[in-house]
Amino acid sequence: EQMTKTPKKKEGFFRLLELAETNKTKITFACMLSVLSSMFKIIPYFTIYMILRKIITVYYKEMPFTFSSVSVLVYITAASAVMYGVCAYSSAMLSHGAAFDILYDLRMKLMEKMGKISSGYYTANSQGGIKKLIIEDVEQIEIFIAHSMCEVAAAIATPLFTIVVLFITDWRLTLVSLIPIIC
Repeated sequence: EQMTKTPKKKEGFFRLLELAETNKTKITFACMLSVLSSMFKIIPYFTIYMILRKIITVYYKEMPFTFSSVSVLVYITAASAVMYGVCAYSSAMLSHGAAFDILYDLRMKLMEKMGKISSGYYTANSQGGIKKLIIEDVEQIEIFIAHSMCEVAAAIATPLFTIVVLFITDWRLTLVSLIPIIC
C-alpha cells in the first residue's frame, strides 16, 4: 500500500506569491527598481567625495580651480539624484498597483466563497468579524506588498552598494570598517 502525500499548504511569503498570480512580474520589477534606487542613492556620496578630493588637491598644489575639472562628477551627482527619484517613484507605483490588484482579486474571491456559504454561518458569526476579515485583514496584505517587499530589497542592497563604493574609495578603510560587522 503506497501512501500519497498531500502537498504542504504554502504559508507566509510563498502563499502571498501564490495569491499574486499575474502580479508577480510587477512585484519583481518593483523590487528591482527599488534596488536600483538604492544604488543611485549611494552614488552622490562617492561623487561628492571625489569632488572634495579634487578641490583639496587643487588647494594644496596651489593650482587654479576650474569647474571643468569636476563638471563630470557634478553631472553624475545630479543625474544619479534624478534617477534615484525616478526609480523610487516607479517602484512605489508598481508595488502599489500590484498590491491593489491583488487586494481586489482576493476580495472578489472571498465574496464569491461567501456567496456559497450557508446562511447558518452568518447567524453564528458577527457582521463585524466578517467585515474585519474582508476589509482590515486583507488590507494588511497591501502594507506588505506595497511597502515592505521593496523596502526589504533596498535594505539588503544599500549596504552592499555602500561596501562596493567604500572598497573603490579605499580598500583598507573598507576592511577596517567591516571588522565590527564580522566580529
